[in-house]
Amino acid sequence: MFSSHNSTDSTIIPDIDCSVNHLARQYSEVNLTGSSVGDTHIVRSASADTKCCSSSRSGSGGNSSSKDYTAYFFGYGSLMNVDELAKCLQVSRQDILSRILFVKVTGISRGWLNQCSSSSGSLFVDKHHNCNGLQLSPTYLCCYLDPNKNAEINGILLPVTDTEKQLIHTREKGGCYGITQLRSQQIKCYSCNYNHLDSDLPSYFYCCQLKRTSQATKFHPIVQSYVDVCLAGTLDIDKLLNSTDHMFSRTFIATTKFWSAGNWVNDRLYKYRPTTVLPQAHVINKLLVDNLPYAVIRAIQF
Repeated sequence: MFSSHNSTDSTIIPDIDCSVNHLARQYSEVNLTGSSVGDTHIVRSASADTKCCSSSRSGSGGNSSSKDYTAYFFGYGSLMNVDELAKCLQVSRQDILSRILFVKVTGISRGWLNQCSSSSGSLFVDKHHNCNGLQLSPTYLCCYLDPNKNAEINGILLPVTDTEKQLIHTREKGGCYGITQLRSQQIKCYSCNYNHLDSDLPSYFYCCQLKRTSQATKFHPIVQSYVDVCLAGTLDIDKLLNSTDHMFSRTFIATTKFWSAGNWVNDRLYKYRPTTVLPQAHVINKLLVDNLPYAVIRAIQF
């Protein structure tokens, strides 16, 4: 498992008009700038230092260092959520926190482009697949290799065992993804004060393998419940990074492409009282309103 092609071997670009995405440019102030200090690159945000992990560092750190880790997994969507990750790997939240790294990765982009069936792994292409209303499928996040020199997204890096690789693969195998290896030069760590990058372990992520992708549509919309899982995860990371201005969450929104006006559905369980089951709902709402064009927010359906 996790045997793959290297990210330098091929380039996958979505077969859509990328000009519709202006968010990364519009919110370019979110991008972090840095300066060199010795052999470690320090990148400073408004409230938290970020560091590029030196290749001389080794060991995954934390209380789980005795596990037989064989690779790093890069999570960029719902698996940035520590609780979702713990559920997937069948371990405790504390186990995840003892080894997680918060990172930025260059050379790839993230967007609302995956409309695969979770059961069949096939791409939905027209409304007839949903004609009976029983096989509804939203548009999910996916990542693709991007030759743009400014391409960069944030996420998490987690050392995993062979058993955990299989658990992740079981979760992701229906999503039209392929396993792709990252080069160590692509990875910059937000905080390495207690967990360190082991330069001997390869790093992988699930990359979009579709020759043709599609943005969200009426029949395959962005759904708020999925957005909430992602942003609840990034808000958790902001707390761990002591980022009071939600820099990690704002960067996630700004570096995620193809937020769709008119093809986004509020499917929350309690639409008028979302905090009943999602305590962070109001914070998530404010982040979306403050960091996305008003035309996109105004067009959310319910």
